[in-house]
Order: sequence, then C-alpha cells, then structure tokens
Amino acid sequence: MKKKAINERIVKRIFDVVVSGFFLIILAPFFILIALLLKLEGLMNPSLRGPVFYKEIRISKGKPFNIYKFRAVRYNILELVKKEKVSITEFTAKRNKSKYLTPVGVFLAQIYFDELPQFFNVLKGDMSLVGPRPHVPEHYASDLREGIVAAKYIKAGVMGLVQGSKGNSKMRNALARMATKHAIKNKTIVFIDRLYFQKYLKASAIEMLFYDIGIMFQCLRVVLEAKGI
Repeated sequence: MKKKAINERIVKRIFDVVVSGFFLIILAPFFILIALLLKLEGLMNPSLRGPVFYKEIRISKGKPFNIYKFRAVRYNILELVKKEKVSITEFTAKRNKSKYLTPVGVFLAQIYFDELPQFFNVLKGDMSLVGPRPHVPEHYASDLREGIVAAKYIKAGVMGLVQGSKGNSKMRNALARMATKHAIKNKTIVFIDRLYFQKYLKASAIEMLFYDIGIMFQCLRVVLEAKGI
C-alpha cells in the first residue's frame, strides 16, 4: 500500500508539473491581456483600480497555503473581507457574487479565467491539477468535525469533479450517491469530493492518471459553456 501511494504521488506530480508548465506557456498571452484589461478598466474608472492578482488562504493536504487568482472582485470588497477576516468565498456565499465583480471580473469568472494563476500553485506543489476543492479554513474545519477528510490527505485541485459537474444538478446528485447512500442535499459538493478521494485510495497510479484526464476534459467543457459565477 505504501509503495502504491509513493508511485501514485510520483506519477501525479510529474503530470502536474509537465501539464501546468505547458498551460502556463500556452496561456502567457492571456495573462498579459487580462492584466492589461484589468489595468485599463482601472484607468477608465478609478473605483475599479487595484492589483492584478490577489491571494487568499486555502487548505490543501491539510496545510494552509496562498491561492493565487486574478482580481475579479472590486478592490473595496478585498479590503472589506480583510477587515472582516473572512474569505471572498465565504463573503459572497449568500450574496449575488456578480454584484461584487468588476466588468472584466464578470467575464473572467464566467469562463473561470480568474483562476488561471493557480497553475503557479501547481508548479509550486501547493495544489494538483485535479483534486478536491481548495477549502477555505472555515469549511475545512467543519468538514473534519463531520468526518469528511479528503482535503486532509490529498492536494486540492485546480480542477475536479465538483468543477466538472457545474451547472448539472443531475450529474452532481449521481456523483454524490456514488460516494454515499445517504447523501444530504446541502452536502452534495462535499460528497463529490469524497468520491474523488475514494477513487484515489483504490485506483492504481495509471488508472488515476486517466481518471484525472477525463475530469480535465469535463472541466474544459464547463469552461467552453461559460458556466462560471
């Protein structure tokens, strides 16, 4: 079991480094274009000025790290969440998220391009290309109390089953039922992360590699269909 785990980590890490490095090279022009657009809207409207990137604390494999994103939200919202000591995810959970985004930010969030800088997190080893959601500390603590431990033992993913099933409630419910016979309605996403963890524990390194590739193509479909926000 230990040897299997080591082999799986090696294969997954090599795949992460090669593919994320490739993505960063291919997407470099988009990084430049997004940075210019964010700065341009700031010049046109001073209330929209702010840094191109921002970072927040997330949990990956049980450890906190700084996750990188393009600044899609208005800068005054960043200041507000810092003051309230909550994450943007937590702040917008029960609000209309698009209300807090800049015009360029709305476009970026719609196609998930605000998350492109996370490929740097993958290169650093903070995250994997595919895995459970990067938990905010508040959610991570509550999940652990309920015995939901995927985020404690494997790296968070830029992509995953949750992201790949965005906008498809039937698929999400089916995935949740595969993970547990007693899925709770408001815990569907949590159980989908559990399903990935269950697969990770049972599959060989090669099986997991092809499973991850399948999830990546599913996530690409979601991006092309602009199901963000």
